[in-house]
Parts: sequence; structure tokens; C-alpha cells
Amino acid sequence: MQAIDNINTSSLCPNCGQGPIEGNYCSQCGQRKLSEDDYSVQSLVSDFASEVFNIENRFWKSFKDFLFKPASYTHAYLAGKRKRYLSPLKIFLISNAIYFLFLAMDAFTTTLNTQLYRLPYSTLTKDIILGFIEAKGIEYNAFETIYNEATGVISKLILIFLPLMFGGVTYLLNFSKRKNKPLVFHLNYALVLFAFLVLIGASLLPGLYYELAMFLNSNLMMKYLTDATISTTIIVLLNVFGFFLYRKFLADQWYHVIWKVLSFNLFFIIILQFYRFILLWVSLAWLSITL
Repeated sequence: MQAIDNINTSSLCPNCGQGPIEGNYCSQCGQRKLSEDDYSVQSLVSDFASEVFNIENRFWKSFKDFLFKPASYTHAYLAGKRKRYLSPLKIFLISNAIYFLFLAMDAFTTTLNTQLYRLPYSTLTKDIILGFIEAKGIEYNAFETIYNEATGVISKLILIFLPLMFGGVTYLLNFSKRKNKPLVFHLNYALVLFAFLVLIGASLLPGLYYELAMFLNSNLMMKYLTDATISTTIIVLLNVFGFFLYRKFLADQWYHVIWKVLSFNLFFIIILQFYRFILLWVSLAWLSITL
């Protein structure tokens, strides 16, 4: 086999610049010394298979522990075991991307009709919204279509506000242990909780249920696939997941942890209204530029 020009022949490590490399690995950073075989098509296929199917790699291990051992995963990451895990932020962003690309339940979009008439702040913002429509000189039905399409995309792009607000609330309410559990801890736990909500509750769970109903051609299953049943199922799963996620973090008796996790539902409802309020103004700002 002919030598390949790109292979590093220096005794220094091409990754960290330290050296010399003795044997097959750099003693400083662990980079493996490349050979001609690393530039073959077989090597590319082998690397791909290793990354995808190796159950011990960071991606699969992170998601496995995130789903089945959320408390251990989050605690380990915050304790400094960063090399073996993806960060909660990355897991949230990946979950958000899956939700964006493979939408099964549009759980976070708020339509124009809902913004106008069905939210606690609607009486305060109704005149502003209608005045905006009038100023743009667009017929209401046409604007409603444009708004709903735009806000559907924007709602997914600003989902990060939900865990940030939720983590801020749990931090403010945790007065007695704030010194030992700073704000960044609360934010990371909130990112894990909302990653589960987005990935399982809004994407995979309803999506798999729908595909199974279609595969079985079951009208009965389709009958029960409603926003109410899905929302109820999500709330139950989120509370169960929240208990296992926060039980060590809250460091309390199990019944106190259950009570605190159940109280999170109230905070979630309030935060969701703030999120919808933010969504309204971001959507109007975007439309003021594009229309």
C-alpha cells in the first residue's frame, strides 16, 4: 500500500502537539496514532458502526441513563463526570430537534384564537393584537393563517425558555439549601425534566401510539388519541419521571419529595402562561419584520 501524504510522520502528537508518541497512543491526550489503514473506506465504515452501535459510547450511554436513571445521570454530570456523558443542555437540544423534525403532538404552539380569547392575559393583549392586524392592513382570516404558521415554528425555537424559567423558580423556592445547590444545578435538572417532556411526551409517545393504531387499523385506538388523553398521560409520566429525577436532589423524605414534585405542576402551569406570553411578542415582532 502506498504511503499517504496526510499521515503525520512527526513524533509529535497531531492532536495536542506534545510528544514524542511512544507506541500507538499519545501519553498526554490519549490520541491514537494514525496509520494508512485509517484512511481506507473500511475504516470509515468501521468508525461509523462503532459510533452508532457501541452501546457504551457517550451518546447512547447518556440517553440510556437520562431515560432510566435520570437522578444518577444528572448527579454524575454535575459532580464532574463530563467525559462519559452529554450535558443536559445537549440532550435537551437533541430532544428539541427530534420534536421539531418528527412532530407528533404540537404541545407548545399557541394559536391566534387562543391568544385572543383563552388565556389569563387575553383581555390585556386582545386590543394590541387586533390593532397590529389593522395596522398591517390584512384581513383577519389571512393574518390568522400566517400567524399560526409562524408561531408554530417560533414555539419550537424558543422552548429553551421553559426549562430556564422552571429552573429559576425551583432555585428561588429552595431557600434552605441554595448554598449547596446553586442556580446552575437547578437549571440542569430542569433541562433534563423538559427534555423528557419534549422527547417522550410530545414526540415519541404520541407518535408511536399513532403508528401502532394505524398499523392495527384500530378505530378504537384512534378514538382515544385526543389532546385530553395525551395531555393526561404526559402529566402522569412527567410526575413519575420528576419524582425519580428529583428524589436525591431534594434530599427529603419520599413523601415530601412526592408533595414537592406534585407542586411543580402548579409552577409548570404558571410558567407555561409566561412562555405563551413571550411567544406572542416574539411572533408579533417577527411578523412586523416579515409582513
